Amino acid sequence: MPISNNLLNSSSPYLQKHAYSPIQWYPWSAQPLTIAEQEDKPILLSIGYSACHWCEVMHKDTFEDLEVAALMNQYFIAIKVDREERPDIDKVYMLAVQAMGLHTGWPLHVFLLPNQEPFYGGTYFANTVWKNLLLQIAMAFQNHRAQLESSAIAFTKALYNIATLICKSTNDPSTIELQSIQRIFHNLYQHLDLTKGGITGEPKFPMPSVSAFLHTYYLLTGEKAALAQFKRTLTTMACAGIYDQLGGGFARYATDAAWNIPHFEKMLYDNAQLISLYAKAYVCTQEPLYKDVLEQTIAFLMKDMYHREGGFYSAIAANSAGEEGRSYTWTIGEVIAVLGDDYFSFVDHYPIIPFAASGNDRYIFTRQVDACALQPSLQASKQALFAARSQRLQPEVDQKVLTAWNAMMIQALLDTYYALREEQYMHLAYSNTRFIQQYLIDKGNTLKHGYYQGKLLGSGYLEDYTWVVRAWISLYQITLDENWLLQAVALVDYAVMYFGDSQTSLLHMAENEGNELILNPIEVFDESLPSANAVMAHNLFQLGILWQRKDYLNRAKNMLESVGPLWEDNPVYLASWAHLYTLQLQSITVAILGAQCNRWVYEIKKKYPDVIVAGTMTTSSLPLLQGKAECDGKVTSIYICHHRTCLLPLFSLEEVFIALSKLYSNFS
Repeated sequence: MPISNNLLNSSSPYLQKHAYSPIQWYPWSAQPLTIAEQEDKPILLSIGYSACHWCEVMHKDTFEDLEVAALMNQYFIAIKVDREERPDIDKVYMLAVQAMGLHTGWPLHVFLLPNQEPFYGGTYFANTVWKNLLLQIAMAFQNHRAQLESSAIAFTKALYNIATLICKSTNDPSTIELQSIQRIFHNLYQHLDLTKGGITGEPKFPMPSVSAFLHTYYLLTGEKAALAQFKRTLTTMACAGIYDQLGGGFARYATDAAWNIPHFEKMLYDNAQLISLYAKAYVCTQEPLYKDVLEQTIAFLMKDMYHREGGFYSAIAANSAGEEGRSYTWTIGEVIAVLGDDYFSFVDHYPIIPFAASGNDRYIFTRQVDACALQPSLQASKQALFAARSQRLQPEVDQKVLTAWNAMMIQALLDTYYALREEQYMHLAYSNTRFIQQYLIDKGNTLKHGYYQGKLLGSGYLEDYTWVVRAWISLYQITLDENWLLQAVALVDYAVMYFGDSQTSLLHMAENEGNELILNPIEVFDESLPSANAVMAHNLFQLGILWQRKDYLNRAKNMLESVGPLWEDNPVYLASWAHLYTLQLQSITVAILGAQCNRWVYEIKKKYPDVIVAGTMTTSSLPLLQGKAECDGKVTSIYICHHRTCLLPLFSLEEVFIALSKLYSNFS
């Protein structure tokens, strides 16, 4: 029986997969860090995740090599990290490799001094290159230690400089102005691909925060270019290879500029955010394509990524049968064998294109915009192809249930409910909520990062608090149950106290107390996920309005101002902050009292998703609803407030929509 290393009892399936490697891997903990100092050996840090294609390739081609293992075991203390389990470690050393001027991605490999300071790094290394690098670094550590230490000090200083740049970026209080958000939009617009959607260049990542801002900016200003780009991105993605035309769901990114050649891994966070976007797009346009994608993507998640108790798994790998995308790609002969005489009519609507990465004449499906999934013949062909595909060896599913990503999924399901008004999506949102409440909330106001087969994945990160709070606020606005807001406030107060930065209003990625890393990062830039600080500022703004909390409102405004100096050079990566800017500029609240409040809240939020809504059929503890009452014997009274000034009460949805339309016209 193979001998296991120190990863066998890890809570991460990615680490467990390497438990019988000949390399003496350790998980990140005090033990290997202490051993590195006691034995005075450099640390070799390897960061990846279970769905990562090149992580798997390097594992098989390099880390299973006994000669490689001997070198690593002799000269290094080898630590393996699941970036999904420890995003803070990943962020610190990703920034370090960027500071070195090197390419970043996963797998990420960083060489550290015994004190954790980095001196060299990179991503994927072929076997021979890796062996040579190991020997060079081992010899340098023995014979040129001072030079390595000098490099490590410089790179560590660069990390602190990045943090200091953010800490010193706070401006004096400024006025939120329409002209400023217009400048932000036009600056961002220069970076957009006006042919295929998304951001210019390749590879192409969805970047949902950019599309979310375009949607919000269009609703606020009526800017047709923003709507056109929003639709262009979603339509092109839905019809391209990045979307699984047979099974539903989106791959993590495309390697080409047309979204056609996917990197096949599927991540919960991508699909959750994209569900929200397609739901909003369908409300806005009523285009059948968006409804198809919305329903099919949720169906895919329910089939392949659903935990029986209500949570959702984190990822599906890119590889199967030892090859990237093998379960998703086809030869023409395989397609004909399934479809027979229907082949030509099907590929007229779902064209096949070469998947160049396979190098062996395999193809993937795309879609014509008008290929409605409800056409019986096309639907039958899709089902036949999907059934044939299902007989193949399927890629592995990473069954971690991560708190932040599941909270994103709650938001996605609520957005879908607004779009389609089908109760099943509310039921799924509640099931997901119960999973978080049962397994991932500890003592009411602290969160765990995730759950895997009965094991908890450590303390929650800022992203966990951020997205759970957002989900709780959304649950309040659809149910008007104020308990959600009370829970949201408890989580926010905990995050502010334990994640807060002493120099700014921003929050650290991990809790400050007990943090063992050389840096506790402050995230302000959007990546595939929006900045956790931006979303938390969004939460603070909404809760500040609902509870009339000046401290929350001031902190949200200060957080937004702290990124001000970064706008001009980084518009693509600050889109979630731009979204918050539009909310603060708009600052419209609707308070509803009376028997019809639940139904009317739904109608208002569906049409105006960024309006903050509060309501009650009877009494309320919210300060926003105090001093207001049903008027003139009307069943329901509605108060529209703009920048803390409330209009006279209204008594019908028609009146509300007319009044809101007039307010929005001020921004066009």
